[in-house]
Amino acid sequence: MDCTVRSLSDTGAGIDFISTADVPDRFKLLIMADNFSQTCRVKARGERRVEVDFS
Repeated sequence: MDCTVRSLSDTGAGIDFISTADVPDRFKLLIMADNFSQTCRVKARGERRVEVDFS
């Protein structure tokens, strides 16, 4: 899924999507340009934004 990472920390991230309807509760966040890969768990969900914790 295409997304925009709006905030990133050691423990989580804030991510914008066109719609969060199809975003699963757990997923892997890949930022290929930064060689970053982290398993995420959704802690808050809005219409277009999710806040995740890294697990």
